Amino acid sequence: MKREEITRLRKQLDRTDEKILFLLRERMAVAAKVQAMKRRMGVGVYDPGRERAILRRLARKRSRLLAPGVVEAIFGEILSASRSAGGAIRIAFPGPEFNGSHWAGRSLFGRSAAFLPCPGKEGVYRALREGSADYGIVPAPPGTGAPRRRGIKVVKVVGEEARERRKRGRSFFVVERDHRRGPPSRGGK
Repeated sequence: MKREEITRLRKQLDRTDEKILFLLRERMAVAAKVQAMKRRMGVGVYDPGRERAILRRLARKRSRLLAPGVVEAIFGEILSASRSAGGAIRIAFPGPEFNGSHWAGRSLFGRSAAFLPCPGKEGVYRALREGSADYGIVPAPPGTGAPRRRGIKVVKVVGEEARERRKRGRSFFVVERDHRRGPPSRGGK
C-alpha cells in the first residue's frame, strides 16, 4: 500500500515538474521579446532595481516549506536565464577565471551569462567600448569613486554595504557601455 502511494505521489511530482518547465518556457519567450525591444531601444538588459523588486516580492510570498533564501536562489537563476533569453549576456572581468571579480560576476549574473576574462580593468573597458561584452565587473577598492571612463557608466555597486561601513569585504562596480554614446565602435553588438 505505501509503495503504491509513493509511486502515485512521484507521478504527481513529475506532472508538477512538467508544469514548471512549461511556465519557464513561457517566461523565456516573453523575456526574449522584452530583451529584443530593449536592444532596439538601446537600453541595457540588466535592470538591478527591477530584479531586486521581483526577488523581494517573491520572497514575501514564500511558503514556510521553503527555507529563507531558497526563493531568491531559485529565482536568481530564473532571472539570469531570462536576461539571456535573447542571447547570452557577455560579462567582462579583469584577470583569470575564478578570481574575485569572476565570482562576484557569477553570483550576480548567474550561470546563463558568458564570462570573458580581460587583461586588467582597461581590458574590461575596451571590451565594453568595442561591443565584445555587454557588462563588466571591476574591483572597487575602498576609498575610490566610480570609474570615470569615456563611454562607460556604472550600473551597480556590488558589496556596497561593506564598502560604506569600511569593512574588509570586497566590493565591485558593474559597468556598461553608455548607450547614449551610440553603437559600439567595432565588432560585437
